[in-house]
Amino acid sequence: ARFFGGRDMNNVRVSFLSSFLLGITTTAVLAALILLFLHPIMMFLNIPEELYLQSESYIRILITGMLITVIYNVLLASSRAIGDSFTPLLTLLLSVGLNIAGDLFMICVLHTGVWGAAAATIAAQAITMSICAVYLLRKYPFFRIQRGDFRLVNYKMSKNMMLTGISMGLMNSLIGFGSLIL
Repeated sequence: ARFFGGRDMNNVRVSFLSSFLLGITTTAVLAALILLFLHPIMMFLNIPEELYLQSESYIRILITGMLITVIYNVLLASSRAIGDSFTPLLTLLLSVGLNIAGDLFMICVLHTGVWGAAAATIAAQAITMSICAVYLLRKYPFFRIQRGDFRLVNYKMSKNMMLTGISMGLMNSLIGFGSLIL
């Protein structure tokens, strides 16, 4: 947002790429750790035996699809950073609508159960992420990443992004952990 306000489109691109790469890297590490320690986490949470397999499949699908969620959120955050708050609102509404329709289809029509609800969530985000990406890349050329842009990655900028985002990440993790407990 700061670079966009200062009309520094080169750094808008670099910050977009940095946040994108930071999100992907962090997600890969966290997803691997969660999947590695899923059984001990679920044992700690005292998941009833009759719900264990359903809970495990639901969580595994959501964690596996976490990369889609992160890319989707980076796109929406980047859109908001340049002052476009309407696109994130529309894509969020679309994602919710697709998720509800997907849940109903997977559970009521295909009778997939819990894993179908998780798959519908990831599918809704994947569809919405794709639509959002196409729209943003067509409308805002400074979001179009080229192969040569990777040499422009600013590690100091990435470090500042990470330090700034840690508090928000911890807050979201606590909310997510609370949801997991419920």
